[in-house]
Amino acid sequence: MPRTAANRNAPARTGRSLRDRVLPPRPGARRTSRRRLARVLAAPALVALVIAAQAPASIVVHKGDSLWAVAQAHHTTVGALKQLNHLTSDTIYAGQALLVPGQNAPAPAPAPARPGTVAPAAPVGSLASAVAATRAAIAKRSQPSAVQARAMVEQAARTAGLDRKLALAVATQESGFNARAVSGSNAIGVMQVLPSTVSWISASVLHRPLDPLNASDNIAAGVAYLKILITSASSTDQAIAGYYQGLAGVRAHGMYADTRAYVANVKAIRARIR
Repeated sequence: MPRTAANRNAPARTGRSLRDRVLPPRPGARRTSRRRLARVLAAPALVALVIAAQAPASIVVHKGDSLWAVAQAHHTTVGALKQLNHLTSDTIYAGQALLVPGQNAPAPAPAPARPGTVAPAAPVGSLASAVAATRAAIAKRSQPSAVQARAMVEQAARTAGLDRKLALAVATQESGFNARAVSGSNAIGVMQVLPSTVSWISASVLHRPLDPLNASDNIAAGVAYLKILITSASSTDQAIAGYYQGLAGVRAHGMYADTRAYVANVKAIRARIR
């Protein structure tokens, strides 16, 4: 994933337009925005008051991190972190600075693997369980070969009216057409999409059931998401960046260094495709 948890997170389901609701997964990210597991909806008021009274420490978000995982690692809650950092959603981005309660915060997570690799991270708590369950489940499924997956991506792009070279380049960067790939942020399959992104695409875009462990559905979701980004972004570069970092994050903060590298890699791959 995507990805930062490039992740490779699901768009907020509000009354806003589709353009405004686009947030990133990653596929990936493969992506840290678009789409995290088991989120805590609210924090007790007492916890918030205690945190406000402490001297917070600062950490840097890495690709694959989620707000839930950060909360678990620092013995706090999602709601408390959102209040401490004045966040309006659960979405965080690689390179973002976050305040965490207490003066003795754990060291930041290791730097992410270079873009284009699907490196198993070291998730914690329920995220670790979800990743393990996904890997076990996908291992039991019959999956297409890389050659077959490539053809499936190309066909899905043609069907969606998306530049096939762009779709192939993103899939190459995300997973190398490995239908069994599962990242540490639970981004799944060829397109490295998060389950919550697939759910959103299923309900709001394609209007049909989608199974992220099924290669055909996984590719359909990733291609549909990429098509939305192309339509919503101001440029192809911004759309590619949005697949990795999240379009909302790119618009708010610009492209982080690893996002720029991701975009450059995707464009280089695209240029080589005939």
